[in-house]
Amino acid sequence: MDSLSELINLLKTSDKKQFRQFLKQKNKRADVKNLQLLKLIESDDISSLDKLYSTDKKTDAYYALRKRLQDSLLQYLSQKTFEGSHSDTYDALRLVVVGRFLLENDTVKTAFKCLDKAERLAQNLEQFNLLNELLLLKLQYAHLPGADNLDSLTTRFQQNQLNMQREAKLNIAYAFLRKELQQIQLEGKVVNLTALIITIIRKYKISGQELMTYKSVYQILFIANEYADIQQNYGLIERYINRTDQFIKSQTHQRSYIFYHIYILYFLANFHLRRKTS
Repeated sequence: MDSLSELINLLKTSDKKQFRQFLKQKNKRADVKNLQLLKLIESDDISSLDKLYSTDKKTDAYYALRKRLQDSLLQYLSQKTFEGSHSDTYDALRLVVVGRFLLENDTVKTAFKCLDKAERLAQNLEQFNLLNELLLLKLQYAHLPGADNLDSLTTRFQQNQLNMQREAKLNIAYAFLRKELQQIQLEGKVVNLTALIITIIRKYKISGQELMTYKSVYQILFIANEYADIQQNYGLIERYINRTDQFIKSQTHQRSYIFYHIYILYFLANFHLRRKTS
């Protein structure tokens, strides 16, 4: 199945109706054929190019039309996802967008209130990339009345840069481990998981403190679980389970980490159940 058909299959009946309305509003000319192409793809009749074009250049025109339709569909999906999400992350992102608009239109006091609220949300959620964009926006308008103290703003920006670098290191390490895990599964590669993790930690200079976050514990536990499943031996990862148990007991649960927290607790419960029945 091609990428455009895959995207269209993501749409429910009500979504398809809304997407058609989206296309109608977007179309500037009456001869645009995107709605016709959408109908042909939905009916699995895409071989009938003559229904769209009858010239010698119909193939080039057809693929250009497909690209425009796919671009429109991606735009529609992005707007729908953004508008339909009620998570704190999207709330923070909306506030940044609104804050930028208000600053550009000289509604300064309300703009900074929006950005202050967005910064608190993003900080609690450890959304460092969003924080970077937000703090850069605040720095851009730091000369306006009601702006944050420049020294304080600069300090927060520099600290966030360090947080971004730390998160980047962890994500690179996680990606490398996932790649190794794939080789273990597909090629039968034999590795010592503990030695591999230690090697990666040293390679990217990741400190023990950097590993002690809900996200990093979740990522390591995910890797360990997949490794144990491939080897059909959950005793191999018992040390990670014990460390995770200790980590969970030492933490005060925070709402912003609820996804990682629930997954970790679910995995721990399943691990202990397997150990009892094995």
